[in-house]
Amino acid sequence: MNARETYNAIQSGNREDMQQALFQLLAMVQELSTATLETAHSVKQLIGYDPLGQRPRQWLSEFLELPKRKKR
Repeated sequence: MNARETYNAIQSGNREDMQQALFQLLAMVQELSTATLETAHSVKQLIGYDPLGQRPRQWLSEFLELPKRKKR
């Protein structure tokens, strides 16, 4: 599902489509969280300090701990 399809699913008002879109958004956030944390780790190795604050790091880590949706 691309961004336009996700948006349309949310706008549709159809509960099942909206739920699918929300799971898709969660999956995107989990992937972006992983990429951000990996990038921050690389930057830390280069410059010697963590570019992320404690709160953003905690938020990103929480998204990674959420269970993945089982495919039907």
